[in-house]
Amino acid sequence: MAHDVEFYDNNTNETIGFFFGLAEAVWYKLLDADHCYGGVSGNGKTVFKTASEMGCVLTVMETFKAVQSYPDPNRFPNIFFTLRNWIEENPEGQIRVRFS
Repeated sequence: MAHDVEFYDNNTNETIGFFFGLAEAVWYKLLDADHCYGGVSGNGKTVFKTASEMGCVLTVMETFKAVQSYPDPNRFPNIFFTLRNWIEENPEGQIRVRFS
């Protein structure tokens, strides 16, 4: 079991990116997704965020100690870069986030 966080363009259903790991449940906390937490894994549920909302979440997330000291120093920067690029290209878009 694991915590997979998958990001999709809600309009096209295309995959934007993927994050694997709990990191003190930071994604669940900041995306208001406690209902998606299944203990040892996500429970398959989703949340929806506008591009603007997701941009704000990323800005706040960068301040969390769990993110700053994550064992894989590239994992958060990589998904932040991917999501920010998508937001820049789709400022009116909506992201579907699935926790599994």
